[in-house]
Amino acid sequence: MKLKIDSLSLWKLIAACNRTKSLGKACVQVGMSLSQASKLISSFEESSGINLLDRSTRPAQLTKNFELLVPTALRMLSVYEEASRAIQKIQTEASSGHVAGRVIRICLPLNVRNDSVLSNLMDYAERGPGLRLEFFCDDGLRRLMDGSVDIAQMGYNPRKQEIRADYIRTNGFLILAGKSFVRKYQLPNQIEDLPNYPIVIRNPSNQSFSRRLQKGEQVFFLPDYTKVIYADAMTCRSLLLMGHAIALDVSIGSVLDELKRGEVFPILSGWHRKPNDTYVCTHMKNSGDTVINDLMKIISSTLRAEKADDWKLWASRFGFDLDDLEQAL
Repeated sequence: MKLKIDSLSLWKLIAACNRTKSLGKACVQVGMSLSQASKLISSFEESSGINLLDRSTRPAQLTKNFELLVPTALRMLSVYEEASRAIQKIQTEASSGHVAGRVIRICLPLNVRNDSVLSNLMDYAERGPGLRLEFFCDDGLRRLMDGSVDIAQMGYNPRKQEIRADYIRTNGFLILAGKSFVRKYQLPNQIEDLPNYPIVIRNPSNQSFSRRLQKGEQVFFLPDYTKVIYADAMTCRSLLLMGHAIALDVSIGSVLDELKRGEVFPILSGWHRKPNDTYVCTHMKNSGDTVINDLMKIISSTLRAEKADDWKLWASRFGFDLDDLEQAL
């Protein structure tokens, strides 16, 4: 479907509404009048058949559809910003003939961002005169293969001759639900009950996708049924926090604050999704590059030392049997 609207303006408006929780305040942030915003939203509604405003109230209220589009809006704006940087870089190189210093481009997973990793990488860059880092998210293998990034962290081993993959650590995913979900649906009592509930899981196209759920030597494979929602990492997180679904593979690092506050929590004690290994990768042609090797070591050592998002630590806090967890590795 082709939407006959200025989509960038719509994504900006949606993101601003998410920040301000007010259409009027959002309009101020994006430099748009209420009349322009209303026309933009109406155009989207007409061409998509999706209502974003409930006009039965005064003032009109944002619908749940609006909330569901927030992750998409944020991704689209991120892509736009990335494209703008690329264009600016080309323009700069065309006008000056070169870029001062060296640029290293690093691709990090969207759902496992780690502040310590970013801080340590930037500290290294500041010590290296003229070194500049640029960051991208997801699709790491494609970016490495086409040369658009120099380093990529991935939740799987690409197993390609052209790519060097250094193992970092094993990540586990607990089966998570939120308080608002419990109020709507209650909770399953046993693993076989899961197909009776809405479940959100990463898209099967994701390289680390798995339907395998484990508890020690017990195994349960999630069937493909009508209540399964396949989504990207950010949408999985959003649907979990909004109480629309149980999440099977949302990373602990992406919901640390909510776990600490008790807003989300593991269910079906002892059960978890199949763990997957994380790697930091580069093209084989870069294997002898000192700077790239240093940056890869920083990513590896920082994540290995990180305890805040250690899945076994969180599992033990909620009473999981650590012997069962070890059997899953």
